Amino acid sequence: MGDKPICGTCGETLVKTNGKYICKTCELFFGISSIIKSCSQCKGVYGIYPKVDRVVLGFLSDYHIKKNLWEELCPKCRIRAYKESRMYKETGKIYVPKHRTAREIIKHLMQEREVTLRDFEMRGIPSEFIKFCLK
Repeated sequence: MGDKPICGTCGETLVKTNGKYICKTCELFFGISSIIKSCSQCKGVYGIYPKVDRVVLGFLSDYHIKKNLWEELCPKCRIRAYKESRMYKETGKIYVPKHRTAREIIKHLMQEREVTLRDFEMRGIPSEFIKFCLK
């Protein structure tokens, strides 16, 4: 495979510690690592922090992203799945293009001024994490 596993929430590379992968970045911002999962499609390892991901996806109801699809696929397979979806085939548009992680979506939403820092904070996402996403 060759690719280093990443966290689907923050986009950072997972670190192998004592034989297990952890996300040091999520650990820094949230006090615990993201949950490490195996992709239902490619079987690759990735991380997911459900609380953050669900908040972010909640802002994307217009994009027709299936939450279970997001949670069960690694960041690499997410894009492939959307390109293979009926929605893409009918419209020729991939919704939330190139956004494989919650971090990328947060950056997109903030740059487009669709969501504010306060909107995220009110839903329990630390402002420090949002600022990290904007880098």
